Amino acid sequence: MPYGRGYDPTAPYQALVHTGEAVMKAGTTLAELDRMKYAQGVRIETAQVQSQLDLETGTLLQTLATTESDPDAFLQKYERGVKEAQTRILGQTKYPETKAALARALPGVMARHQLAAQKASNDLYISRNVGALAETQANRKISMSLLDPTDDQGWLDLYTQGIADIDQATPLIGAKAAAEQRLKWKDTALDERATREIRLDADADIDRYRAGMRPETYERLERRKDVAMRAMDLRRGRYEDDLDKTLKQEKAALVTEFERRVRDAETDADRSAILNDLNLRQELRQIDDGDYRRLRNDIDPRNVPSTPRIADLIGLDVNSITPRTTEAEIDRLRENHQAGGEGLNRQDARTYKRRLR
Repeated sequence: MPYGRGYDPTAPYQALVHTGEAVMKAGTTLAELDRMKYAQGVRIETAQVQSQLDLETGTLLQTLATTESDPDAFLQKYERGVKEAQTRILGQTKYPETKAALARALPGVMARHQLAAQKASNDLYISRNVGALAETQANRKISMSLLDPTDDQGWLDLYTQGIADIDQATPLIGAKAAAEQRLKWKDTALDERATREIRLDADADIDRYRAGMRPETYERLERRKDVAMRAMDLRRGRYEDDLDKTLKQEKAALVTEFERRVRDAETDADRSAILNDLNLRQELRQIDDGDYRRLRNDIDPRNVPSTPRIADLIGLDVNSITPRTTEAEIDRLRENHQAGGEGLNRQDARTYKRRLR
């Protein structure tokens, strides 16, 4: 290279210096970029781990709340599950700084979940006590259903015991819930007693229980009473129908038996006995008038005795000092007897008319 005028022999070295500075500056930039990338990675991983712990802890809380009924077991399983999740998730972290960041952030997050878990445990405890109270009242309700409606002392004892159970549970379920339980128990006791009365007597007076009942309970009782009344009417109708059917069958069988006896009768004594029995059955309303007259006509009128009741009455009158019976009345009774009705046969009519003369 020529060395002319104005030549600077240090220029090449200065160029090298500038190049070195540029390289150093670029190295510094790359190192800073690495540090930024590292810090960003720490932040991203910290957020991921924190959100994962938050999600798994919340999911564990919801799962236990629906599957575990014992409050102490709930807390034990929750705490064990949280520790296992923390150990597993923190063991998968890439950056050491993540654990340090989480050590600062997790206490607040876990405290929030711990508070929720404690509340859920308390709810389970209250729910269990409310369930025990409900079970006790259900047992007392069954006992009420077995009581006689007139056993006032028995009903009072069961009602008082139910109120005492509610008072005992008040510190656990709260004053408001206890007041609601008392109203519910009173409504239940009155409902059971009124229902018991309806079962024994469909026409029972349930209005006397109305003041202590909820409106919907009383309306339900009215519907229950209406159903019971209709069922009672239906049973009564069926009973009357069955009774009427039975009576008709018995009368038909009795008529059939009389018809057989009339056909088999051979002597006047047989026919006379049949007629006496027929008259008795007619007086007892065990045989209809039409069948009675038909069967009488089937028997020889000459051997048909007088109607015992009428014969006795006329016989006493015609033998008295001042008889009231007239010959015309005796003739009318004779004609009625010949027509198959109640009255006097020919022989008795003649005898009574002779005594009148």
